[in-house]
Amino acid sequence: MKFRCVCDTVIYDQTDFLPWKATYIADEDKQAMMEELDAAMDMYLQARADPDMHERWHRQVYPVEAGFRDAPRVVLTSVLWDIVGAYERRFYQCETCGRLWLWDGTLLTAFKPEAPETSTTLLASMKPPPAV
Repeated sequence: MKFRCVCDTVIYDQTDFLPWKATYIADEDKQAMMEELDAAMDMYLQARADPDMHERWHRQVYPVEAGFRDAPRVVLTSVLWDIVGAYERRFYQCETCGRLWLWDGTLLTAFKPEAPETSTTLLASMKPPPAV
């Protein structure tokens, strides 16, 4: 994704670990998401105890034949990421003017800071970047 802020700065999302990008999950959705994650983990743990059930679980959550060779941990991770991804929405902050841009999957909505001294790094990580 790439778009131009009203201040003419180009904001792009074409890689990972961007300091001007964040995701959020609505408070109203958090409980449902956690319940889905819990159910997926529970189903996985039950399936691991029974080889026949494990094969059925694997084919149910990851029907791609080539994926059946993937380690169960890889498949579970994919399932968990899919659940979280279904609830996430993205937002971006212009590094020049500080506007926040919320993306709901179809529409970008801008919010302009009231104070000119608003930080333009509100979405940056509180932790150091991962080692490459």
